Amino acid sequence: MSFFSSRLWALKEVARSLKKDWALATLSTCLTALALSIPLFVGNLLYDLAAPVRTLPTNAEITVFLEKQAKPEAVAEQLEQFPEVDTVTQIPRDEALSSLYERLGIKDLLKVDNPLPDILVLHMRRDVSSADIDSFLAGLDKNKSIDMTAFDNEWLKKFELIKKTTLLTVSCLAAAGSLLVIVVLLIVVRLSTHAIEPVMTTLYFFGASPWFAIRPWALRGALLMGVSGALALGISFAGLTVLRPSLLAVANIYQSALTLHFPDWTWCAGFVLIFAVLGAMTASFSALRIWKRIQRIHCLM
Repeated sequence: MSFFSSRLWALKEVARSLKKDWALATLSTCLTALALSIPLFVGNLLYDLAAPVRTLPTNAEITVFLEKQAKPEAVAEQLEQFPEVDTVTQIPRDEALSSLYERLGIKDLLKVDNPLPDILVLHMRRDVSSADIDSFLAGLDKNKSIDMTAFDNEWLKKFELIKKTTLLTVSCLAAAGSLLVIVVLLIVVRLSTHAIEPVMTTLYFFGASPWFAIRPWALRGALLMGVSGALALGISFAGLTVLRPSLLAVANIYQSALTLHFPDWTWCAGFVLIFAVLGAMTASFSALRIWKRIQRIHCLM
């Protein structure tokens, strides 16, 4: 056969096998799509729900209370020179008092003397260790322009512990979902290639090459897995569309900027392409295994 005729025969063989086993092909495609949609839907949902957490500033912060005679601008410029410090935020004493009394419900600030000093908030770099922070705090205590410092890193330690636990849980769920997809994929491939041995035997007797005999099943595997990937994306999109109004209502109650985003078309196209290639490879390996078994049987005869 020529280059084009061999591939045309492969396409015709794919169409013939799908027409013959349409019920099995439909079942395997739907089963794979459902298996793929579960980790896809859950992963997309968790990624969007974790968006507010990812935007939280996790840098350690040190609050510095200055002496009354200190110049905040000069001290801030001095502290910004330290390699441990990322940025410095100035809070003037009048602004600090206004914010405090606003929370307490005091309206007439003119009758209240301001007892607060100027405040600097030091935002430390992310790569600074606890030992470096302790050494830096010891140096701040010797600064004559600083009255006192406040530093509490317990919330950050708790946050990091919760984040690690959450990542471990999500990783376990992702591993379980991936295992489920692999098992379903193996079952689907086995169901799709269980009846090809007679055809492969005939092709073997006519002297066909292995790749010529395998090509229709590789194309069929790519088609079925590509369609399964597209259906999985559709199921996930439908689930997120149904869930979006309820989640947005809850987010509005708690005044949270939560949005659900479905992956863009390039990501979706890559997802379908990857599973089409995976289907082609898996079906090819399965068909090649059958071909080699036929070879061994007839070599022993």
